[in-house]
Amino acid sequence: MTRSCEVMLQDFEVPVQNRLGAEGEGFALAMHAIQAGRVSVAARAVGIARACLEEAMRYAQDRPIRGQPLASYQMTQSALADALVAVEGARLMTWHAATLMDRDLPANRVAAQAKLAASFALKQPASTAQELFGGCGLASEYRIARLTSYAHVFLVGEGAPAVQRILIAEDALGIKNAGRHRVSYRYPRGREDGGRV
Repeated sequence: MTRSCEVMLQDFEVPVQNRLGAEGEGFALAMHAIQAGRVSVAARAVGIARACLEEAMRYAQDRPIRGQPLASYQMTQSALADALVAVEGARLMTWHAATLMDRDLPANRVAAQAKLAASFALKQPASTAQELFGGCGLASEYRIARLTSYAHVFLVGEGAPAVQRILIAEDALGIKNAGRHRVSYRYPRGREDGGRV
C-alpha cells in the first residue's frame, strides 16, 4: 500500500555541493522531472494497454458464441482494430517523446501529447476487453480485471487530461512555449553504480 504524508523542512539548508542544477533552476528542474514522469506514465499506459489487447484477443479467439469464436464477429473485430490503432499511435508518440528527451531536446509538449494519447489509448482496450469478457471481466480470477483497474489511474497520473490539453494547446497556439523551462543540470546516466546519486 502506498502512503502519502506531509514533510516539513524548517530552517533547512542544502549544502551547495548537494544542490541539483544552478541556483534559481529549481522550478525548471521540477518541470523537467514532470516531463520525464509524463513519458514514463505514457510508456506504462501503453504497456498495460497492449496487455489488455492481448488478453481481449486471446479471449475473443477462445470464447465460443453460437458455435463460433467471438473473434469471428465483425463488431468484435472492429472494436479490436480501433483499440490496436489507438495503442500503436500512442506507442509511437511515446517513443518520439523518449527519443527527444534522450537527445536533450525540448520534449515537454510531445511528452504531454504522448501521456494524453497513451492514457486514452489505455481506456479504449480496457473498455473493449471488459465488454468482450462480460461479467468475467470483473472477476478477480481473470487478469483483465486487474489490468483494466489501472485505466483511470493512468488518466490522471502526471497531470489530468485537462492539464495536458492546456499545455499542448498553449504551445501550439504560441501562447506559452512548453519548452521554456530549460535546465543546465543533466541526470547521471550509465554509471557503474546504476546511476544512484
